[in-house]
Amino acid sequence: MFEFNRILVSVDTRMDVRNIVDKAALISQQCGASIKLVDVVAEFPRVVRLMLAGHQEIRETIIKEKRERLSALAESLRERGIDVEIDVLSGTTSTQVTSLVASGGHDLVVRTAKGRDSRRRGGVGTTAMRLLRECPCPVLLIAPNASANYAHVMACVDTSSDELVDAVLNDRVVAAATRLSQWHQSKLSIFHAWSIYGEEFLLVRTRDGDFRDLSARVRERSEKMFHDFLQMHGRNAGDQNSFIRKGEPATMIPAFASENNVDLIVMGSFARSWLSEMLLGSTVERVLSVINCSVLVIKPDRMAMPIYGGQFSEWESIV
Repeated sequence: MFEFNRILVSVDTRMDVRNIVDKAALISQQCGASIKLVDVVAEFPRVVRLMLAGHQEIRETIIKEKRERLSALAESLRERGIDVEIDVLSGTTSTQVTSLVASGGHDLVVRTAKGRDSRRRGGVGTTAMRLLRECPCPVLLIAPNASANYAHVMACVDTSSDELVDAVLNDRVVAAATRLSQWHQSKLSIFHAWSIYGEEFLLVRTRDGDFRDLSARVRERSEKMFHDFLQMHGRNAGDQNSFIRKGEPATMIPAFASENNVDLIVMGSFARSWLSEMLLGSTVERVLSVINCSVLVIKPDRMAMPIYGGQFSEWESIV
């Protein structure tokens, strides 16, 4: 099911955030969810606090201005019948939002994909990337140039995996993409990319005939598992909106999105190993480094949430 009860919308009120708020409002109205609007004021660096007289008054003025802007946004949402709260937080945005999700029971975070001051290359900024790594609930990142309505939603699934967590995420990704495409009356594509594990290594260490046989078996298995998944969701293998491609997901997903004018990608994310994430980067992060459209990243009910200092707390399943 694609249902939310408490939506946390993280905004920078220095920017025009109406598109972000409107996207959250649509989900809220469809699910009957409440919304909490938050903005974060960073701490002044120590050198500024030491050298700038009246820095505390300046900071209080910034907080007051942000609260006033949040109040105006909240009033517009209340006029649509949405239950809204606001808050101005202090510190680092990703840390404050993640902590608020854990303490407040929020089940969706909505934020711009890239902030005004971001210097990170690609379509996703540093704060958004940190939220994807740290936040225990689904995260919807809105591209700065996103249109009011999505025209093409892309559901990315990993049906070649034997892992239970991937099967659960696949179901949730398709459910979420289907609902969003219905709400926006948009095209929906279901996409899977398969590859041969260690292909470059095997190419130079196996005979041509053996590698061709392996490739054919992997292709056959991948296509069967994808077709079985489609049938479970009431779709046919020959559906013109279902696509399977050979290649690494981190390469094939952005290519398909670009070629087919996708403006919202829905995909799952689950960190199996902190070491592999550090060395290789997750598929999600590699995809986000090159795309320029909005993305909804679905998380499992249960995940380890990093807390600074090397400790971990566990996000308990509500199921």
